[in-house]
Amino acid sequence: MMITAVWCYWCQIMKDDSYIDADVVKFIQENYIPMLVDNDHRPDINFRYNVGGWPTTAVLTPHGGIIAGATYLTPDQLLSMLMEVHAAYVEDKPGLYDRARELFLARQTRSSRVGIKVVSQNPESSTLTMLLVDSIARMSMGTYDPINGGFGFEPKFPNPAVLNLMLHLYKVTQEPFYRLIVEKTLSSIENSRMFDELEGGFFRYSKSADWDSPQYEKILEDNVNLAKVFLDAGQYLKLQKLTDAGVKTLDFISRDLFDPESLGFKGSKGADSSYFELGSQERTHQDPPDTDLWCYVSSSARALGLFVEYSGALSVTHIDFNASLDNLVTKLSASHSFTATASDNTPSMLIDFGEVINALVVTQQKHTSLYKDYSLSIRSLITTAIDALYDHNSGGFHDTSKTEDSIGYLTIKEKPLPDNLSMIRAIIRYSDCYQDFQYLPLIEQTLLAFLDVYQEYGEHSAEYGYLIALYLELNTSSNTAN
Repeated sequence: MMITAVWCYWCQIMKDDSYIDADVVKFIQENYIPMLVDNDHRPDINFRYNVGGWPTTAVLTPHGGIIAGATYLTPDQLLSMLMEVHAAYVEDKPGLYDRARELFLARQTRSSRVGIKVVSQNPESSTLTMLLVDSIARMSMGTYDPINGGFGFEPKFPNPAVLNLMLHLYKVTQEPFYRLIVEKTLSSIENSRMFDELEGGFFRYSKSADWDSPQYEKILEDNVNLAKVFLDAGQYLKLQKLTDAGVKTLDFISRDLFDPESLGFKGSKGADSSYFELGSQERTHQDPPDTDLWCYVSSSARALGLFVEYSGALSVTHIDFNASLDNLVTKLSASHSFTATASDNTPSMLIDFGEVINALVVTQQKHTSLYKDYSLSIRSLITTAIDALYDHNSGGFHDTSKTEDSIGYLTIKEKPLPDNLSMIRAIIRYSDCYQDFQYLPLIEQTLLAFLDVYQEYGEHSAEYGYLIALYLELNTSSNTAN
């Protein structure tokens, strides 16, 4: 099984090189059943089988257990791995199956770590405090790069979730160091080659710490998250350059990624250094990189929510927001990926519920006649998501509903932190908008369920801290209302 993505440069190289090698093709045809899985179409499969990046190359038993795995492989490396695994399969099939079973059980044990022992509707005490938020913030600040801005060294990712937490803490505490981190990082990114000054939008990451060696793919979700941080920071810090970069990014998203026929946003624009390193005039004489042919419910909803939130700063007239939102609500029950003429057939996905609910709540917060009243839809979708995916025994949401034909790792009920945070963010936003506090215990239980594992999720740890802070504010509002 190869897990790939249309935006992944090395995935395309491996498909166009390793997987057309005559010796590789012959050996696979004689000894294996090949499968190609798209990360964006099936995030549930990617979460369970990715072995450390894209492309993922995984060898499975017929029952879906993992025998071996690697990331990018040259033709010689791929053939060598396949021959080695095949030889082991012929010589010691029971031993190989035992090892696959051990890995499966280890994965089950790991997934069971997410949860709390006793779910209570009225918890007497909680470890969810601002002290925990401060601890998470310090953990993030420990990797801050004071020279170039950003966090970590090489490769350097923008980490919008960390920046969002820093900006929130600056709003709350007015501590200058938080402002310094946000302003330095965003200004450094905006002034670097990570930002496409000519067409707008941000590239995925930089291979160098100084942001000057970008990997040139533009992913919708990354650009939406970064545009929001730039717009929020530009507005609050009164820095017009940051606001302008955010607006220019939304211009790119609406121009290059919105598909009026499917009423969704295409997931990405592919990497092409030969194009993005050209000047403005030179680009007009060269075909731009291809965009993904598919739209995805979760990232399309996230984009729509941001466009609605900042509609006052934009002049977007070619997006019918109500029709687009209605379309996403319709897709929720059976589709994650769609075009104007096709939809996939996937189990219900938590990430889709979270992002669609959040986008609908944003329209209600705008209080304008431009948008329909989605109140009934919001409440119905929250109820549906809880009924289908919430774990009432130990807290937290499962990422998908298991189907009858699920095998291998798809039988494991996983609770990915990013998907849960998406849902909790939506429920917090709903609760604040409608001053409806009935879901406070569920929010707390879900956050507590990840207390022992959140540090394993990189920048999502920062979003976890941010949502704890929002939960505490919501809890204070509830106590005041009562």
